Amino acid sequence: MPTCELPIDLVYLYVNNGDEEWVAKRKQYAIDRDNSTCRFRDNKELVYSLRSVEEYAPWIRNIYIVSNSSMPDWLNTDHPKLHVIEQDSIMPPDIQPCFNSNVIESFLYKIPGLSEIFLYACDDMFFGNHVSPDFFVENGKPIVRMQNREITPANHYFKALLNAENAIASHYGKNYALIPWHNIDVYSKTGMAACAEEFRKELEACSHHRLRTDKDLQRALFHYYLLANNACILKTYDSASDQSPDVHHDYFYCSIHALVNNPSKFEALRKKPVCACVNDSENTTELDAIQYPLFMRELFPKQSSFENYDVAYLSEKSAEADKLKRQVARLQYDLDCVHNSVSFRVGRAITWAPRKVRGGLRCCRDHGVGYTVRRTLYHMGLWEDEEAPRGPENRPKLVKHAERIFHPRKDK
Repeated sequence: MPTCELPIDLVYLYVNNGDEEWVAKRKQYAIDRDNSTCRFRDNKELVYSLRSVEEYAPWIRNIYIVSNSSMPDWLNTDHPKLHVIEQDSIMPPDIQPCFNSNVIESFLYKIPGLSEIFLYACDDMFFGNHVSPDFFVENGKPIVRMQNREITPANHYFKALLNAENAIASHYGKNYALIPWHNIDVYSKTGMAACAEEFRKELEACSHHRLRTDKDLQRALFHYYLLANNACILKTYDSASDQSPDVHHDYFYCSIHALVNNPSKFEALRKKPVCACVNDSENTTELDAIQYPLFMRELFPKQSSFENYDVAYLSEKSAEADKLKRQVARLQYDLDCVHNSVSFRVGRAITWAPRKVRGGLRCCRDHGVGYTVRRTLYHMGLWEDEEAPRGPENRPKLVKHAERIFHPRKDK
C-alpha cells in the first residue's frame, strides 16, 4: 500500500505542429535559427503517454497541458481530469509569444490549482509499469532522480544545464556533477516558487529568449535548489545504465530511430521499466516515424478515456496514410536518382551481355530452344507478337524466313 496520500498532479508541455497559425507565428521569430522538425514534430506521443497514465498511474489527480497552440482533434478536452492551460495565463505578456521550453518551464508553479507535489513530463515520456506515488515522494519530499555525470557544454541542452549548475554554485558554492535523468520529473510547488524568487534576476534575464539560446537556464536549476536546501530526496544512477532495465528497473531512454532499428531497445521496453522516454531526434527517418506508432500500439493497444474514440482512430489512420504516401514518394525519388545515375547506366551496360545469356539459358531450360529463339527474334523486331495483325503484309522477310525454320509447311 502506498504511504503517500498527498494529491499529485501531472503537467505536460505540448505543441500542435498542425496548427498553422502557431507555425506561422514561430517562423516570424525563428529566421536563421535551428528549425529542426524533430523539436516540434507530433508523432502522437501524447496519445500513448496518456494511455500509460490511465493504465499505470490512475491515482494522478489532475493533468494540466500547457500550450500556446490549439489542441489536437483526438484529445477529449471535456475529460474531468484534463485541463488545458494557455501560456498567457501563467507568463507575463511582455515575453509572449514564447517557444522556449526552458523559459516556459520556469513558470509551471503558477498554474492555478496545481498540487504542492507535481510531476512534469514532455509528451514523449510515459509510464511503462504500475507505479505508486511512493516512487516520487518520501516523507512529504519529492524524490529527485538524476544521473552522475560531469556537464560538458556540447550543445544548447548541456550549455543550459551548465548555466544552471553555475548559478547554484555562485549562490551556494556547490557543484553537483549531476544531470537530469531525462524522464518524468517531480517538483514541489513551493520549492520552485522559492527558487524562482531567489534567482529572479537570472531567470528574468533569460525570460525574453523566445527561442532556445546558449544562455538559457535549464529546469535542473530547481532540482539543484531543492538539493542545496535539503528539500528533496536524491536518487542517482550511473549514465552507463540509463538504457538497461537489466541493471535497474526504474527507467529507460532511447531515440525513435534506436527503438525502430535496434530490437534490443524494444525488448528492454517489454521488461516494463517504471518510467520511459522515446525521444524524437534529427536522425529519425520517415520510415522510423511510420513504424514508431506500431511499436507504441503494441505497448498500449487500448484507447484511453482521454481520447475522442472515433476522431482518434481516424486521425491515427489518416496520419499513417500520409506518412506512407510521403515514404513511397521518397523511395520513388531515390529509385529515379539511381536509374538516372552514370554509375547505374555503366553497370547496366557492362552486365548487359551476361544478363542476356543468363536469361536465355533460363528460358531454354524452362521453355525449350524453339521458344527461346522465337522470343529472341521477337525482341529484335524480327518476329511478330501473338497479338499482332495476321497476314503476309505484316510479316517482314526475316520473319517469313524464321517461320520456314520453326513452322515448316505441311503437305496438304
